[in-house]
Amino acid sequence: MEYPHAVVFPELYQNNAYFIDEQRTYEVAIVLADNTTVYIDEAQRELLAKILQSVKLSLLKAKVINVENFDPTAPPQLIFLSEKVISFGVDLSSYGHLLNAEKYQVTPLKEHQYIMADTLGEIAEDKQKKIQLWQGLKQMFG
Repeated sequence: MEYPHAVVFPELYQNNAYFIDEQRTYEVAIVLADNTTVYIDEAQRELLAKILQSVKLSLLKAKVINVENFDPTAPPQLIFLSEKVISFGVDLSSYGHLLNAEKYQVTPLKEHQYIMADTLGEIAEDKQKKIQLWQGLKQMFG
């Protein structure tokens, strides 16, 4: 079972997460918020793996950040080590990137491309949102 890299409170969850290598770039950064789990629950992990597989990426090529457990001492730019950023239900303006983005549309800003999407749970329940996400991903990863 593969798990992507993630940033969490290292002093609390040292054995339960993978940590971001600040010297490495990742093909895509995934930003989500889930206060029910330290990292990402199994159903969301499976959905995320399928989403990434649709554009020929594995979870190992992704940086996943659960902002509910983001290490407050970590620099916010850790989120933006990737040129491509997909946010599932998280407003990135609180991390210094003021985006005026429509959901599921690729939005360029500086050297990054962003897709703002609904939460993974909402996408799992709504076929139309899955279609919209797929269309945005095709544009981003073309």
